[in-house]
Amino acid sequence: MKISNIVKSFIALGHDTRLTIYNLLITKGERGIPAGEVAAELDIPGATLSFHLTSLTEAKLIGSRREGRTIYYYVKYKRVKKLIKYLKDPVAAITAESDTIDETKTE
Repeated sequence: MKISNIVKSFIALGHDTRLTIYNLLITKGERGIPAGEVAAELDIPGATLSFHLTSLTEAKLIGSRREGRTIYYYVKYKRVKKLIKYLKDPVAAITAESDTIDETKTE
């Protein structure tokens, strides 16, 4: 995982509203939750919610899928695992990522 991506993830989580949204999404599991339910549970206006969901999506912390007219948001657990790995051992996490990049260049 690139340092710039790690920084984007932590910046996105550094806002209290986004962190609250993220925490709610974690409790909903892999299936996720419709945007309207997020707004209702957290009492956040639609435009504000949209702004924060976009920030979390751009940081690749959450994903979305459409079912009919409803958009469900969910946590990208693979990204979370990479962030945790980085926090536990930053040098190893970055080294492992650069090794993976080097392997793809030689193939």
